[in-house]
Amino acid sequence: MDAARISDTQSNDFKRIVPISFTSPGTYAFQETYSNFDDSGISPRLGISTHFYTYSYNTPEDENYIILRTALNNSTQQTINNLYAGFFIDWDIPETDYANNTVRFDATDNFAYAYNVNTPNVFVGTALLSHNNYGFYPIKNDANEGDVRLFDNNGFTDIEKFITLSSGVRNLAPFVGDISYVASGGPFTINSGQTQSIAFAIAAASTLDELRNAIKRSRLKYQSIPTGINENKEEIPAEVVLYQNYPNPFNPTTTIKYSIPKPEFVKIKLFDVLGNEIATLVNEYKQAGTHNYTLSTINYTLSSGVYFYTIKAGNVLKSGKMTLLK
Repeated sequence: MDAARISDTQSNDFKRIVPISFTSPGTYAFQETYSNFDDSGISPRLGISTHFYTYSYNTPEDENYIILRTALNNSTQQTINNLYAGFFIDWDIPETDYANNTVRFDATDNFAYAYNVNTPNVFVGTALLSHNNYGFYPIKNDANEGDVRLFDNNGFTDIEKFITLSSGVRNLAPFVGDISYVASGGPFTINSGQTQSIAFAIAAASTLDELRNAIKRSRLKYQSIPTGINENKEEIPAEVVLYQNYPNPFNPTTTIKYSIPKPEFVKIKLFDVLGNEIATLVNEYKQAGTHNYTLSTINYTLSSGVYFYTIKAGNVLKSGKMTLLK
């Protein structure tokens, strides 16, 4: 959700760690995709990484929906509470007549949907599959009042995003115009090192009844997908990645996470703000994958302030900045 637009651009809070992979036929669907993201684009980090999967089908009864599943991993040493996840979708049905769109929430089968009131022959919808703590927030894109105003000078702010995610089912009086909505689930609690899997379906049909049937089919199909698969497996990155240390600022310990695409001799060093080398933290051969190093002020005499850390793996050199507060 936090990748949704900020004014007319996209948020870069979440960074892709591994390239998107495409498999057809897949293990559980005709077509499957996978990628891995984390929130290293924002500071301070929340400490969330996500494994993102999609499943689509080619049988007549299942070809008009796609299942999207995200496995949210808490990479911190603390419990994350009150977490919401969802999709912001801006429908234009059709693109040439978006001003006559409307959006609804079906409280019987619990899904959001949109269509054009002038030509109601295409219905599109979104449903939470994995849980029953449904969220739905309709948005009139050009609204100049209310809690959410997409086109004001501030764009789609973090506060507005949280409102749309955490307000439950907000089934307002129907309106017609340039519309969007947020379909969400939550709140969730994720303990340290644990993973929460959340899944949605996006469907399309020529009638509302057909859309409802597609949503029902997607819920049945989702039950056949093992939600624990691959969520804790180690993904091999495409390049050397040096993550922001967590927590940051820190005292007395912080974790430096890094990933390498192949077996390599790795050297991680710590420098003060003047560029003076303080210590070599890692100096050994490492296998491909993701590794962690815990820096403790018990082992080094460090004063409050800014420090830099570097990783050298093969011919690649990368650096990061951390702050110690005592």
